[in-house]
Amino acid sequence: MSEQYIILPGPALEPNLIGPTLPPIPPFTFPTGPTGVTGPTGIGITGPTGVTGPTGIGITGPTGVTGPTGIGITGPTGVTGPTGIGITGPTGVTGSTGIGITGPTGATGLGILPVFGTITSEIGIGFSAVVNTNVNFTIPGPVSGTTLNSVDNSITINTTGVYSVSFSIVFAIQAISSSILNLTINDSIQFAIETRVGGGSGVRATSARTDLLSLNQGDVIRVRIREATGDIIYSNASLVVSKVD
Repeated sequence: MSEQYIILPGPALEPNLIGPTLPPIPPFTFPTGPTGVTGPTGIGITGPTGVTGPTGIGITGPTGVTGPTGIGITGPTGVTGPTGIGITGPTGVTGSTGIGITGPTGATGLGILPVFGTITSEIGIGFSAVVNTNVNFTIPGPVSGTTLNSVDNSITINTTGVYSVSFSIVFAIQAISSSILNLTINDSIQFAIETRVGGGSGVRATSARTDLLSLNQGDVIRVRIREATGDIIYSNASLVVSKVD
């Protein structure tokens, strides 16, 4: 048996027979139930790693605390590096003077001994002036560092250097006469080193000169009568050498 429905048109209903319209029912949510148990990990192939993201722009955090010193054995010392090529630094400040006690003064040295020699003839004793003979020097005088010889009328130089050489002779002329004296070194006449005297009877004259000469060790110094005319006597002769450098 089938059911049948009859649809009545709106005007066929009695408006007074329709009840009031109710307000809409608000929506509501039932409480969430408890979380279910996690399912097993999937067994599919892991996908590729994604592209690395950009570096963060936040402030870097503080440096961590330094870890403890290692306890392993120290390795061997490395090879010394090459010397640096930088400019040498400035010299340091001079240190202060020491405060130790000053030592005792040393003994006085001997210094440099002077070198000289003097040879003369006896005062008041006259000799005839004879050509090409040496002036007589019979008395050795003060000496240091040279050798005096009254036998051959000479002074020998023992140290090379510069010397002051002087000779002096007094002449007594008996008649018109003259004489020339020259210094000799090793019996070689030094023509540039000479004196001349002359005159008439009764004249008394001194013939003398001084020269600076470079002399060598072993040089022998004398005074030679190179010329003599007439009657002439000499006396009070002297020959002096003194090292000046």
